[in-house]
Amino acid sequence: MPEGVTVKTQLLFNIKADGTFKVRFVVRGDLTTKGVHYLQGKSNMASLEGVRMTVSFAAAEGWDLNKIDFTQAFIYAPQKNPHLYCELPLLPSDLKGSRLGSGKSSTRVGHMKRNLYGLVDAGRTFQEFLIEWMINELGARLYINDRNIFEWSFGGETMRGAIHVDDVLYTSSGPVVRREFLRRIRERFKITGDEEDVEDFCGMEIRRDRAAKTITMHQEKFGRKMMDKYDVWGERTETVPYNVSGPELVRFTGEATEREQFDYCMAIGDLLWYSRTNPGLMWRAHDLAQFMQCPGPDHVVAAKRAFRYILGRLGKGITYHGSDEVLKYPYDHRNKIILSTDASFYHAGALATSGAAAFMNGGAIACKVRRQTTTSNTTAEAEVKACSVGMEMILALTDLHGEMTHVQHGTVRTIIDSVGAKAQVEIGMDNKVCASYKRAQVFCEDMVGRGLVWLDRVDGEFNPSDVLTKQMKNVEDFENKAAFLCGERPYQHESAELHRIIESAARP
Repeated sequence: MPEGVTVKTQLLFNIKADGTFKVRFVVRGDLTTKGVHYLQGKSNMASLEGVRMTVSFAAAEGWDLNKIDFTQAFIYAPQKNPHLYCELPLLPSDLKGSRLGSGKSSTRVGHMKRNLYGLVDAGRTFQEFLIEWMINELGARLYINDRNIFEWSFGGETMRGAIHVDDVLYTSSGPVVRREFLRRIRERFKITGDEEDVEDFCGMEIRRDRAAKTITMHQEKFGRKMMDKYDVWGERTETVPYNVSGPELVRFTGEATEREQFDYCMAIGDLLWYSRTNPGLMWRAHDLAQFMQCPGPDHVVAAKRAFRYILGRLGKGITYHGSDEVLKYPYDHRNKIILSTDASFYHAGALATSGAAAFMNGGAIACKVRRQTTTSNTTAEAEVKACSVGMEMILALTDLHGEMTHVQHGTVRTIIDSVGAKAQVEIGMDNKVCASYKRAQVFCEDMVGRGLVWLDRVDGEFNPSDVLTKQMKNVEDFENKAAFLCGERPYQHESAELHRIIESAARP
């Protein structure tokens, strides 16, 4: 037996969707130990915001959107540990002694010069190998704000892409750069899925309507699996994921069994995953997640209603637009980021919830629901804290936007519905009440002072982030705001301040 570390292996058998049989020889990564078999297993992935922004640009510019998948990706990258060995497969008696050798019964092991599936660090190793190839061989540029988003130019055309381990989603301005990219990558790797428009990426499905100039990211397949899993088929659908006239959920005073807790946690995890392309569901999912330690019957009923809401929205998601009808009304906001923030406020002393959403080309590219860490004494305080959450998003998004466009993003319109919060941020109104959240106030003040954002005060009915912070009390109000988040009704509200700016810009 050679000196080194030996890992166990096994054969995995599967019947594919087309009825063919498949067997894969894998390493038992679950039996490996960090520091012995590998040093680091975590691999970076393109951020969801980066992926959404890439798709949003493709919709607005009319660029092609494609995907490639690497066949047997992990075996391309050399194994970093020169002393790693693996067991040979256990062969049936009729195959022993053939060109396959005697397998595991020979008492020999295999020297792992490449990475097999199952190794904890196989994905990370391949990703590093791919990125190194893209930089040194292809000549692509990786962005600073998201090291898994890349850009490459050839023949006067440009390509942008998002890397998720062994899947690459990319958009190209013309056929020349795409053909050359595929030619070069085929010289080094075996790939699939590069001929037609992309249909799915990282569990999200992508549907394009070239006539309407829209691209929609949705999760219909996953939604249907949830309907099977939780036996929702045949039930009535809901237009809102909660009862708008019902009371808010409270903690269960009883005791849930381990099985009940496990099932509830699994359901909430599915809801949170589905909300990636359905932001109207985000607040409900986060609200239900508060009760995972001890869910009661009311929480289970509430979760089931959320699934009935999904049942009525299968195939719907976030839609990005490219038509002038949408992106030039009431002003030209093509490829421009727009922010909205809001907060709930409870006079009873409960922690408020911050909600922030960033839009580009008609649909949300980033959404955040966050429970505030300190109790707010006034509505203005809660709104300023929520505004600071949105400002954090804008710093990252505008930097990434600038790397993609090579032009610094202009001042971001920020929708806010609190007169008090707007005054505190814009004029720097100081009083004793502001002392407990001074850092949030000054941060927002600085963003406004530097010209990175401007605050546009609107009535609450026109603030889409309202749906991210609380249980709405009106069905139509929820539908309008959720539809705006999802790009189904993407038309911008023209506030008094916005109207004044548009009128001023139109004057000679």
